[in-house]
Amino acid sequence: MAMLINELAPKAPPRDPFDQHLYGHYMNILALRLYPVKLDQNPYRVVYGNLATESQPLLKAILFASALHLSKLGQLPNFAIKPYRMAMRDSFRDALTRDDEFWALGATVLLSVIFDVIGTGLDAWSSKLIGCRRLLERALLRSNGQVHARLRCVLLQYNWAVTMGRTLVKGFLPTAVFDELKCIDGFKATHHPHMAVISC
Repeated sequence: MAMLINELAPKAPPRDPFDQHLYGHYMNILALRLYPVKLDQNPYRVVYGNLATESQPLLKAILFASALHLSKLGQLPNFAIKPYRMAMRDSFRDALTRDDEFWALGATVLLSVIFDVIGTGLDAWSSKLIGCRRLLERALLRSNGQVHARLRCVLLQYNWAVTMGRTLVKGFLPTAVFDELKCIDGFKATHHPHMAVISC
């Protein structure tokens, strides 16, 4: 079944001027580094960028990622990162108490895995994917079978990430942890994650 994501991004940027700068850095720099493709076909802009205008946890994660990247480029002092890290964590914890944020939280975790898969180590990386699966499964339970295009894109990316992840960590993680790294039923990873924008 064809699935085209043709929503415009962004819907509305953050109000704070510097947050606007960080959001723009993600949309125009980081998203294109993750996947250098036409702007209206880039899932990191169209899916995650759009969702960030509706989900505070995802927005805070994007702002933190941009601040961290700018600090590594020498364009932002290291001490300026801390408030964004704290805001990201606080927003995520607050959202966990609500029933309408599960799929946005799953997308937030998945994007954070994509950003730091190399730097966090196997244990942290695998734990994030396991947490991501649980959030997305909750979102599916609440969807009543109505899985919209953006969620389908995130699900396909998750299944691709966990499939590749199992290959990378096989033999390194305890069996109990390894067995928790599994695809979400009904969305087996048979395509590259970026192909989720085109078809499924």
